[in-house]
Amino acid sequence: MSLRYRPPRIFYGWIVAGVASICVFVASGIWYSFQVFFVAFLDHFQTGRGETSLVFSICVIVYSASSVLVGALLDRFGPRWVVSSGGVLMAVALLACSQAQELWHLYIAWGVLVAFGIALADVMPAFVVLSNWFVRHRGTAMGLASAGSGLGLLVFLPLTEVLVSGYQWRNAFVLLAGIAVVVVVPLAALLYRRSPSDMGLPTDGDLIAPGPIRLAGNMARPSRHITLATAIRHPAFWLLAAGFGCAPLSTSAVLTHQVAFMTDTGLPPVSAAFFAGLVGLGGATGRIVIPALSDRIGRVAAYGLSTASLIIGIGSLFLGGHTGALPFFYLYAIAMGCGYGPPRPHLRRRYRRCLFW
Repeated sequence: MSLRYRPPRIFYGWIVAGVASICVFVASGIWYSFQVFFVAFLDHFQTGRGETSLVFSICVIVYSASSVLVGALLDRFGPRWVVSSGGVLMAVALLACSQAQELWHLYIAWGVLVAFGIALADVMPAFVVLSNWFVRHRGTAMGLASAGSGLGLLVFLPLTEVLVSGYQWRNAFVLLAGIAVVVVVPLAALLYRRSPSDMGLPTDGDLIAPGPIRLAGNMARPSRHITLATAIRHPAFWLLAAGFGCAPLSTSAVLTHQVAFMTDTGLPPVSAAFFAGLVGLGGATGRIVIPALSDRIGRVAAYGLSTASLIIGIGSLFLGGHTGALPFFYLYAIAMGCGYGPPRPHLRRRYRRCLFW
């Protein structure tokens, strides 16, 4: 009697995607909470905005520069060790922030340590792992994981405001540290898995792929293998690297100063926090809808759609600041959320597609 393979009712890859989403939710929420702490730092340290925002500028630089190291750690130790270590480091760094006596202490504690902890637990480990678990549903899985970032902005911004207002900013850091270690560490240590082969499962949960995998036109797999040495000699690689590097710089600058900017235009702080939260809601929606759409129309078209939405959002904020018209702020919140939200395709895969068009 022959035995037929019956796949589990719930493919474990979706559990990995859910765990990744929760870890990204906490890491990104802590990242975006700086908007609230920024105002508290201005009042406590009596420093200028440029000097104070340097804390977050260092954070962005360290976060970006650590990508290579995070990738190497993932290859060597796997996601369970890397992401759970990120949760521990975030907690320790946030506790260090709570003890800061001078602004330069935050340059180290938040700018360096918190940034590296977030990098270990944020979207990069999620995308690397999910690219192993999924092929046909990769956009949907990555969208689910990265939706945690938009929800992090939606939840952590008002939560941090309540904590800072009710318990002072030092105690708020302690409570956020508790969230990082209680949520991220056990989930990552117990449930994260590097690839389906670690559990004897096939990619996408299929025993045998049903014929050739049919992807959108600009998602076809290249036939040649691209090494790092080959990539760095091609202009397309550096153009893509520049594009991926500039996009976070623009979005991070806007998201960091959006609350202060809107209050400067005359909006009440409550209204500014509302629009900032609406950005998070739009981000959560965009991170699910656009990646899922990319499974149908292709990564390049979806990437262009999200970039156009980002441009519309930043332009609307500019117009809202000069006119004071609320419709521009609503348009900013929705378009900015949908624009910054969707995950950018994996750099190496995008480069390979560009080179072998």
